[in-house]
Amino acid sequence: MLPQHSATEQSTNLYSEFIKDEVVTREEVLKKISQEEIFFLLCGYIPVEFQRVVSPLREDHNPGCWFEYYLDTLYFKDFAFEPTSMDCFTMAKIKFSLSSYYEAVQLINNLTKGKTIRLEAIKAIKRFRKPKKNLTRIFFEPRYFSSQDLEFWGNYNITRQQLIDDKVFAVKKYSVGTNSLHTEVVNSLCYAYTNFKSNKVKLYFPQRIEKRFITNCTANDIGYITKNKAQNTLIITKSYKDARVLCNAGFCVIWLQNEGMIPSVITELVEPYHKVVILFDNDQRGIIASSRLKSILKKELATVNWRIPLEYTVKDSAEFVQMYGEEKLKMLLSHVVND
Repeated sequence: MLPQHSATEQSTNLYSEFIKDEVVTREEVLKKISQEEIFFLLCGYIPVEFQRVVSPLREDHNPGCWFEYYLDTLYFKDFAFEPTSMDCFTMAKIKFSLSSYYEAVQLINNLTKGKTIRLEAIKAIKRFRKPKKNLTRIFFEPRYFSSQDLEFWGNYNITRQQLIDDKVFAVKKYSVGTNSLHTEVVNSLCYAYTNFKSNKVKLYFPQRIEKRFITNCTANDIGYITKNKAQNTLIITKSYKDARVLCNAGFCVIWLQNEGMIPSVITELVEPYHKVVILFDNDQRGIIASSRLKSILKKELATVNWRIPLEYTVKDSAEFVQMYGEEKLKMLLSHVVND
């Protein structure tokens, strides 16, 4: 495996440790070791196309990244970084805080020089794309809201009527594919967000640790928009739950599919407002994604990256309401929105 270095170590030290006199090209390196093998060395796991994995570039507990081939190159997709698609050398550049792609090529060459690391058993499984067909449909069988459902949502001051108004359903069974047979029986809490165009669905499994969402939505499927004409400020957040508690506190909100999926229509959405407040999670991914979104929005628009103060030890707006209440959230955010 490659030696481990913290992000705070200077890249020049790492670079000088491995870069000697030999200068090679990307193509020459790939004659000695495959891109799949380089990814394996960088990540510590076998790259399997489209399989959801955690990112080796940051603290990450929820698998939301994946590998994908484009032509003959294998890319790693991580929406917390720019660029969001990276080949093995770009990943090495980020992982070891190098200043250029060229340095990453030289580093990989020297790390693998003189070593037998042909991993014949380590080969990415290419799930070759078929020609585009109709949208993959998600079907579900709804059920009545139970006392357990109302208790879960009640933790965030979200009512049964608000769920109905927002087209959120409790789910008994679901299936993913081209038929409507509900083959997967849900043995834990599951909810379907359906307030999208073109029959899009996002399933939410709050009790799962991994794979908590199943969806056919794209970045342009904006989950929630409040119609509060009295507000000159728009808050952009990253989940239905956060958007609903913010809406309940009187703010104008939209929610994205996740922090890394920025809609191509985002500038049109924010145009009617004088100010935008970006409110993502307090983790590294949220911080990186909020900075990226701010850079995309028009410079003349007043944009604020705001995070819940760390002293409250919560990661998002919904958790804040659960711990401290809606009024406290309203008081904190009012200073940001109205300044």
